[in-house]
Amino acid sequence: MSKIESLISKSGRTVLSGAPEGYDARIIVDLVHSNRPVLHIARDDVRVERLRDALRFFNPELEIITVPAWDCLPYDRVSPSAALSGLRVSSLIGLARAKLDKTAAPGRRVILTTVNSIVQRVPTPQSIAARHAAGAVGDHLASEELIATLNSLGYHRVAR
Repeated sequence: MSKIESLISKSGRTVLSGAPEGYDARIIVDLVHSNRPVLHIARDDVRVERLRDALRFFNPELEIITVPAWDCLPYDRVSPSAALSGLRVSSLIGLARAKLDKTAAPGRRVILTTVNSIVQRVPTPQSIAARHAAGAVGDHLASEELIATLNSLGYHRVAR
C-alpha cells in the first residue's frame, strides 16, 4: 500500500499540503473516489482555475464548487462585480443545499476556494437556504408568488 493510499484509507480529517502542482489534483480525485468530501484552499484565483482544469482532466464528471473571493477590498468604495457576486452566491447556495440535504453523499464533490475567500464571512447554510429564489428562462411564475418571495427577501414594491 502506498503512502497516498494509506492516507486515504484513514478515517477522519486529512490535511495535505506541499503536493506538487498537478499531482495535488490526482490526490484530490483519489480522495473523492474514497467518498470523502474535499476542500482545497488555493493561494489565488489563477491556481484555482489551473486546479479545476486538472481535476476535469482526471475526472470530467466530478462536481466542482468554486467559492471565489470578492474582487474588491473590505470597506472600499467600489462594490464587487455583479458576475462575481452571482457566482459566489450561487456557490454558497449549492453548498447550503448540500449541507442541509442529509441524503446526499458527502463525497463526490470538491470545493475550491482561495485564502482570501475563506477568511470572508458568509451567512449560515440555514439562512442561505431560506433566503433565496431560483428561476430559469422559460419558467412560469405566478406574479403574486414572485411578489411575496421578493418581499420576503427584503425587496419593497414601488411605483415606476
